[in-house]
Amino acid sequence: MDPEQARDMDVSTSGKFGGLGIVIRMVERKLTVVKPMKDTPASRKGIKAGDHIVRINQEPTENLTSNEAVDRMRGDPKTGVTLYIERKGTDGLLRFDLIRDVIRVSQVEHKLFDRGVGYIKVKQFSKGIASDVADSMREMAGKGATSWVLDLRGNPGGLLEEAVQLADLFVDSGTIVTTVSGRDREARRAEHGFGDTTSSLAVLVSGGSASASEIVAGALKNLDRAAIIGDRKSVV
Repeated sequence: MDPEQARDMDVSTSGKFGGLGIVIRMVERKLTVVKPMKDTPASRKGIKAGDHIVRINQEPTENLTSNEAVDRMRGDPKTGVTLYIERKGTDGLLRFDLIRDVIRVSQVEHKLFDRGVGYIKVKQFSKGIASDVADSMREMAGKGATSWVLDLRGNPGGLLEEAVQLADLFVDSGTIVTTVSGRDREARRAEHGFGDTTSSLAVLVSGGSASASEIVAGALKNLDRAAIIGDRKSVV
């Protein structure tokens, strides 16, 4: 990896970064706010979806790529950045002086469906994912969840340790994964389980489920713990 790729991977697997809390994309060559994330510097200052970011500090954004704009807006917490924004229905540019903060990105979504089915979507295996999934399970179990759907579709992977811990939420015995380094082999075995290691469990996968996702799906299948549902297509 080059330094930029390594930095992006660190951000991705840590689940947090120093920034403003804005989801952006280019729309007709204009740097556009898709949405401000809740309880972040951007949302607290009143930045809105649809705003066009014209300048970052004194640098025009018209010739920047999305990644270059992200680089300008991210930075160490408690440091400042100024955005000049064009907003529909407002004359002139609006100036926002913001102080960067630690932005935490949730990689887990959950929802309780009818008949006690608890649905858990894991977007990526960043730090703390297993704990977040356990919290989601506890919350839904308290509301009547008696079976689980673990959605790993499109999940590109992440941290091995989080994959082991997540699989361990659903099983209380057996080998989850074996790592091999030269002549050394280390079997990572289930230790305790979440406390519901027998209820019905389905794991959803797709061609974009890779790395840590494959470890979890493979372990739960090999340990006869889950039904794996998805396609066999590979992403190339």
